[in-house]
Amino acid sequence: MADLSTAPDDLFPPLPPVPLQPGAFWRAGDVTIARLADTTVGGRTLLHFAVEQRRRAGETIPRGDTVPVALTQTMTEQGTVLWDRQTGLVARQREILVETSIPAAGRIRAPVRSRIVQHVTLTRLPPRACS
Repeated sequence: MADLSTAPDDLFPPLPPVPLQPGAFWRAGDVTIARLADTTVGGRTLLHFAVEQRRRAGETIPRGDTVPVALTQTMTEQGTVLWDRQTGLVARQREILVETSIPAAGRIRAPVRSRIVQHVTLTRLPPRACS
């Protein structure tokens, strides 16, 4: 069984304590949310936000009975959110970049670097007519 209780935390960024006006931004820890100019789609006015997040971690990961591996990892996310005041989330676009470095040390003879870029697009579909 998987614990999915924190799954919405990845989908929805933390919210500012007060509504943001267009042009305003809010920062909490490693997350910045900026209110962009509203967008009109299909006659509906949608709130438009930019979301940025940057996390850096340095840790040692033990792998079974092998030697622990020291690594440094940076995760950077940039994206947008379109929100309808009546129906909620309309769309979320994200670009997530994860860069990892493992230095040469001990049994690791050569340094290792990886870079992964993930593009995520989530769009709410229009309601279907009941048949």
